[in-house]
Amino acid sequence: MPRAEDARGGRVTVAEVRGRAFGDGAALLSAERIAYSTGPSGTALLELIGRLGLAEALSGWLVRAPPGVPAGSLLSSGRADLAFQQRSELTGLPGVVVGPLPGDTAIDSVFSGAVPASSARPDRAREVLDLLGSDAASGIARTRGMRAVGPRG
Repeated sequence: MPRAEDARGGRVTVAEVRGRAFGDGAALLSAERIAYSTGPSGTALLELIGRLGLAEALSGWLVRAPPGVPAGSLLSSGRADLAFQQRSELTGLPGVVVGPLPGDTAIDSVFSGAVPASSARPDRAREVLDLLGSDAASGIARTRGMRAVGPRG
């Protein structure tokens, strides 16, 4: 499948993707190498590419980052033209512009915690969960691009 021409010779940033038609795949097709992470976020991206009907067209351009290596580091080092990973993992990487996926292509990752009934120190475990759900911790998480999805329950 032919790729869209990029005025700068193929380098694509997430900010530019927002300005292009993502739903029809033009933004994805304009990048020569697309980095993605291992784990659930990488799986979710591959599923999204499949839903867009682009799995076959992009199969030769997908670059999976090794475990523990941020996909954005492949972008900042020039080994990829576009990178996908949780925002908190991309924020702060040199040369990486971070932005959300548009509309119904957005992928949410939900983190949760629990105290097992068999816990030897359930009170201590609840304190940790309370700390993680505190306004102070939420403020720190927001600086890394995370947001609460609703009330704790």
